[in-house]
Amino acid sequence: MSQKQKAGANSNANSKRAHTSPGLNPEEQAWVQQQLTDYPGYTQALQAATHTRQVQEALSPLLAQSEPVQQALIQGLGKQITQEAADLLQALHELASTKELRKEARRSLLRLENAKITPHWHLPAEEQVPAQPITPQASTPPRFWKGFYTDTLAEEEAAEVILLWEEGDGYKEARIMGMTLDYRLHGIEDFFYEAHLSKRQAEKRLEYIRTQQFSGARFLPCTLPEARHLMEDALDVLEEHGARAPIDFVRYQHIVDELILSSPDAEIENEDEEIMPKENELGPFDMAQEMQNFFENFFAAGDLFDQTVEEFFDAWSEGNYGEAYDLLAHDSPLRQGLEREAWVQLREQWRAEAQPANFRILGLEERLEDEEDEDFLDEEDEDDELEEEDEDDELEDEEDEEDEDEDELDIEAEEGIVDVCWSLEMRQTPLSERLPELPRATAVYDVTGRHWFWSSFTVIDEGGEPRLVSHVDEGTQLQSLSDEELETRSDELIQRYEQLMEKLGIDEEGNRIVREESEDEENEELVFTQTLAGLQKGITITSKYLHHLDALIAHHPDEQSEQYQQAASQAEASQDLERAAYYLQAIADRFPELAPKALISLANAQQRLAQAAEQDEERSTRFFKLAELNLHTSLEKERSALGLILLAQQLSHEYAKFDEAEKLLHEAEQLSPNANEALMIAVNQGMIEEYRNHIPQAIEHYRRATTIAPDFPNLWNNIGYLQLNMEQYDEAEKSFLQSVDHDPTNTEAYVHLADLYVQVREDIDGAEDVLQQGLEINEDDIGILGKLTEVYIQKGELKEAEQYLEAAEEISADSAFVQELRANLDQARAEKRRAMKSRGEQRKANQSQNKAKKHKK
Repeated sequence: MSQKQKAGANSNANSKRAHTSPGLNPEEQAWVQQQLTDYPGYTQALQAATHTRQVQEALSPLLAQSEPVQQALIQGLGKQITQEAADLLQALHELASTKELRKEARRSLLRLENAKITPHWHLPAEEQVPAQPITPQASTPPRFWKGFYTDTLAEEEAAEVILLWEEGDGYKEARIMGMTLDYRLHGIEDFFYEAHLSKRQAEKRLEYIRTQQFSGARFLPCTLPEARHLMEDALDVLEEHGARAPIDFVRYQHIVDELILSSPDAEIENEDEEIMPKENELGPFDMAQEMQNFFENFFAAGDLFDQTVEEFFDAWSEGNYGEAYDLLAHDSPLRQGLEREAWVQLREQWRAEAQPANFRILGLEERLEDEEDEDFLDEEDEDDELEEEDEDDELEDEEDEEDEDEDELDIEAEEGIVDVCWSLEMRQTPLSERLPELPRATAVYDVTGRHWFWSSFTVIDEGGEPRLVSHVDEGTQLQSLSDEELETRSDELIQRYEQLMEKLGIDEEGNRIVREESEDEENEELVFTQTLAGLQKGITITSKYLHHLDALIAHHPDEQSEQYQQAASQAEASQDLERAAYYLQAIADRFPELAPKALISLANAQQRLAQAAEQDEERSTRFFKLAELNLHTSLEKERSALGLILLAQQLSHEYAKFDEAEKLLHEAEQLSPNANEALMIAVNQGMIEEYRNHIPQAIEHYRRATTIAPDFPNLWNNIGYLQLNMEQYDEAEKSFLQSVDHDPTNTEAYVHLADLYVQVREDIDGAEDVLQQGLEINEDDIGILGKLTEVYIQKGELKEAEQYLEAAEEISADSAFVQELRANLDQARAEKRRAMKSRGEQRKANQSQNKAKKHKK
């Protein structure tokens, strides 16, 4: 199965979990079912409402529920084929507090539209500010738990702030509040608030915000007084500019006042102190964030020449042209003989016309005289050779070698050439020709306006500081080479890439070759770091190779389809889907005989781009529409199983057009699909039945998928989960065991199996055994460590529970899940001490009674 097809089928198999609301307890499920019976009453209240405040009050019992509960209700309403359900969904779509809930409501509305039912109700126009929602009161008042803000205040004059409070009995519940603060114009640009969450739910929400919504930002700890300081400054900006606060902020302003602005715990000691990023202070997310941003930031820790070029691009791409100008040598032709102010003004004018956005560095490295000998992975071999040299020869030559090394360092410090492969979304404008630092693109994707460039900068030492002196448009210069020269250089790049992958231990399929594990932890960390650096170097080589292919294509744009295909394949392998889409569109346009298959691959890339842009609704919708259009065009030219499957996948998952999607899948079955396509058909048919809440039929389709690919990731685990919800415990146990057998690295199956043994079988020893098996697979899995802690607490073996809890705390001490386990273990110990004390007192009482009896006798 190709990686592309696996990705498509896997995304279906995993994405369906988001629509089954697996986290609801029996009480919540019962509440949802009751509302699905009583919902016409809510619709009557909507029709009677004359302004938004009344609508808010009417829906407050629904809006006060947790997000998973609201999501389950919305999904259930999408299956009620009535006008009342459509009207209520429309209201929930208007007033839902999160984008995820609004999107789910829209999906349910689409399902009803397919049944020719559309909402008649509309939000009253008299008042745009909803009433304050009813927030359930906790038995213990909330207290500040923790907070974070992004370190973007200095550079962007804006920050994302996330605050959490804990409350309830034993402080097991939580609230979360987030806001985008803009100190230039809007004051408060965005706001959300969620209450009545478990601590684990709050932690998951926090992790989603950090990794999905603001994946490129570094989060720093934020105290409650700091949060108040930040918010008051933002409110001053809002008032000064006459901006309108977000509707959710107005809705929850009384809570903001209570928890932040008027809270005694948020008193500011120094009102004039400015909140700025904390230097050298690592937040709880920094380690994970550093790993996530490694590829973008790797070279910043390298040579000064590399770092200077990256600093120039950072400043230039963010519109800080004064800073960029200062990084140019005084006599650099890049300054164009202009003073700083004039140079900046020209680029600001260009920025206003070109509207550059989404800048990316794809590869950055200093060019050495002999690149074949510069591979950092050869350093250990060089060290071994030096150790084998005769010690006397070393002593004799030591002074000469030191002198030579100093000379070489002086030469390197004087001048260097740094290659940069980069891309940027921008509009075409004549001013682009007037910027010497902006090369001509070798490829342009018209859909997004993304341009791909290859630049090289000469960097010199000027007064002890590295400065950029000149720029070469490497991509354009390649086009002046002959085909033979380009092919020779391309072959050299391929050879260099293959040698690098061999040293990294990665095969042609991109899989890691298993080698003998080292017991030296420091050596393991070194190898891991070198592997990441090697992968970045591989991306740089691939980027240069693509620019060579661009030059060959420019020589013969209508002749060599193989070059387009090779370029598309390499771009996809390096995760540059926009560039892959550019090449695939060119194949479809220039080579009619290849158009049907090229359009399918293009649509697949666009679907993935749409999914990646989920937070940008306009961009995501645009890519989905393009994908649908290209699939229809391909199928008009040639009916193919894969084209039908991808179109059905989009119609069902994005538009809830299940009947239409089902017909396409049935047609695909008639076209003799290969094994991979048959697998995708079965998975998508299972998804459709699960959306319809036809769980037995869904399981049947998923079982058919297992006969095609029994080791397909998460398939057996999903089947077991559905069976568990249907209380088919024996079948669920078999499915989880199948998951462990076919996909042993999926540790979620071990946890589900342990839950079944504890909650249904009351076999706590069986749960312990299966969790220990999972621990052998992944000793750092926090889910397994946590579940083992629970098991040993239940068994009364508190020393063992402490052992596994400490291991979990080493991985994520700040996790609400881990903190809850710590509280449970402390409580178990306290109860054990009370029980022992009680038994001791009882023994003393018995002894006293016995003595009294003897004395009486």
